[in-house]
Amino acid sequence: EAEIEVLKTKETRDLIMNSALDGIICVDREEKIITWNMQAEEIFGWKEADVMGKTLSVVVIPERYRARHNAGFEIYR
Repeated sequence: EAEIEVLKTKETRDLIMNSALDGIICVDREEKIITWNMQAEEIFGWKEADVMGKTLSVVVIPERYRARHNAGFEIYR
């Protein structure tokens, strides 16, 4: 029964993520990408499989802004 609930939750999350009009990217505490919806694929041009586990700042933050981004991200660690 718990497994069924987990699957329903995942299906619901996937439906929400893929029906959103905006790109949605989720990262873990180490800034590794754990979710990348279809709109993010459209915006950035990379498939989810290509970016999963990569660092957000390396994938989407222009190099000239990475130091500021990384400093700001430290607040959330």
